[in-house]
Amino acid sequence: GLAFQVYFNLGELDQVVESTLAQHTNLIAAALETALTKIPQQQQQQQQQHSSSSSSSKAASASGVGSLEAFLKQGLESLVDLWQMQRVLSNKFDPATNRSFLEAYTMGRGKALGGASSSSSSSSTQQQQQPLAAADQPYALTLTLWNAICATLGGRLSTAFYKSISLKNALVGHYPELARSLRAFVHLLQKETSHTSGVPSALPNYKSAASQLLRG
Repeated sequence: GLAFQVYFNLGELDQVVESTLAQHTNLIAAALETALTKIPQQQQQQQQQHSSSSSSSKAASASGVGSLEAFLKQGLESLVDLWQMQRVLSNKFDPATNRSFLEAYTMGRGKALGGASSSSSSSSTQQQQQPLAAADQPYALTLTLWNAICATLGGRLSTAFYKSISLKNALVGHYPELARSLRAFVHLLQKETSHTSGVPSALPNYKSAASQLLRG
């Protein structure tokens, strides 16, 4: 909390928050890229070792989504980390305006996005972000990262389907396992960031979040 107070006093809080968001987004994207690279390799290894035994069949099935566990683990760690940061910012206040640091950040972010929309020099990160509705502002950091996760997963899988037949076959063939893993990921996130002591959870609607992730 004290560090955020110092950043706020120096006028650098927005930059720190944006930098943290970008760092987590990049970590998640890198974890997904690693996972998608490994899936065809694991599928090929399983096919080479395939036998008629049921244990080998189960192992082959698990390999279709097993590589995504590191991606989901990174996503969970990043979301929980940002949720903790969000909690702190929502409980620190600017004495001049009586606004929380989180509210001050979301207001500044909205102005920045409004200015970026009329500027051709805006960054790709700014272009992907959208101003948050008032009801979503208590979830500003985690919701922004969640949207980035869904967009990254959906965009990367869409690209992979066209570029890698083996990856496409692996994911399509094991979609039930993949769907279960994604639902379990959302359930674990809800468990780790449940609404306690008046503090909002990481996401406003976990059922809607799960549908968003599966659509990706």
